[in-house]
Amino acid sequence: MTLFDASAPLLPEIIALHGKWKAGKIAVISQDEHLTWRELDEASNRIANGLLANGIGPGSMVGLIMKNGRQMVEAFIGIMKSGAASVPINLSVSDEALNAMFQDAAVETAIATVDQLRRLDAFDVTDFKIPPIVGGGGDSGSEPDQFEAFK
Repeated sequence: MTLFDASAPLLPEIIALHGKWKAGKIAVISQDEHLTWRELDEASNRIANGLLANGIGPGSMVGLIMKNGRQMVEAFIGIMKSGAASVPINLSVSDEALNAMFQDAAVETAIATVDQLRRLDAFDVTDFKIPPIVGGGGDSGSEPDQFEAFK
């Protein structure tokens, strides 16, 4: 029997392959929103490329302050594609706890939706390598769909 040393694909590679081979099929359903595999791949690539262009990559920690939904999925996968690690925050923690968690994890930037942006007031964002990144997902429905820094 011949054995081949073939490692399994990583999740970012699987997303990219699905973006190519299953481009028009639905990948994410969040409330009334649908995202195809192509859209998910493209959105997460924008985030990954934006982070990498700003010096956030392997070894970096990126905080996530947002409700569960389409933007969370895009950001989480984008961070993974950049090689950085995500630090998702439970929205029920106090602002003081958020600050402590970010300090403890040595977070270099944060991705937040508009409705959660005020939470960063408790954190000294001058400690960030790059300013926080803001995306849609607020409760009013009038916020942008894409992350402002990565259009």
